[in-house]
Amino acid sequence: MKKRKKYLILGTILMMSCTSMVVFANTNNRAANIKSDGRIVVRNEIGDKKAVMDAADLTYLAQEIDNLENTYKGKTLEGLNNVGTYFKADGTATHEITESEVDASIASVLSFDGLMQGITNSQSIPTEKTVHDSEGNDINLTGATANNLSLGTAAWVDGTLIVGNGADNNSYYNQGHIDGYNEISVIKTLVGEWNSSSNPSDTRKFDCTFIDGWKYLTSDNFGFICTGGFVSFKGGSSGISRANTHGGNMTISYDASTGIASISGLSHSVNLYTDVYASTTLSGQLFCYSLSNK
Repeated sequence: MKKRKKYLILGTILMMSCTSMVVFANTNNRAANIKSDGRIVVRNEIGDKKAVMDAADLTYLAQEIDNLENTYKGKTLEGLNNVGTYFKADGTATHEITESEVDASIASVLSFDGLMQGITNSQSIPTEKTVHDSEGNDINLTGATANNLSLGTAAWVDGTLIVGNGADNNSYYNQGHIDGYNEISVIKTLVGEWNSSSNPSDTRKFDCTFIDGWKYLTSDNFGFICTGGFVSFKGGSSGISRANTHGGNMTISYDASTGIASISGLSHSVNLYTDVYASTTLSGQLFCYSLSNK
């Protein structure tokens, strides 16, 4: 009967101690809230077996739980800070670093519910935040979709990895091309023309400063249309036999600093055996092609 009474007392002490641990599980200093004190040793009737209950063990366990909790909260907070989630002094999460008031050294003040909310918010879109359009109107933020992002880019939206396919960019490009085509017209301007029969020459030069925007033109803005040619024949040197062809490519150049367009390579010649020398010079027109709003 005495042995049963002793074990009953021990069990009661254990239950009281465990109850204290549960009540203060959410505090920052569990050891300070332990009510048990002292050390109890219980032996059997012959004294060779014993049970020991020491309040210091409860204090040690409480401190270890506190350390584990504080380490978890501190490391979790550091991780959240790395992905742009911070906490205000009241424990609410924010995406604004300027509003950060809790760092890892005092992370123990945060509740587990607050940390879980921060983890959830870390990959959410702050819909309360706004940006301004070109007219100053407020635009609320929304989560991106695959169409919104450029091809090969990615973003986390509410815990989901979104990979861009570039659809919006392609749509804007195509629409811009269509709009631009509908708004722009090509202006064809005659720069000059010549007749080689009256004045054969391999190179022609034209002043283009009468064209609007002539300082921004390049050689790509010009085109040549052949309207005819002039052929002349001359006698060759007696006793010399040859059959040589002389030619080249026609080229157009433009000097934007002076507004002068030049076209060269208009003349081509051929020597036929010993008696005939032939020369051909092209006649034509030089045009400038530019763009203008309709």
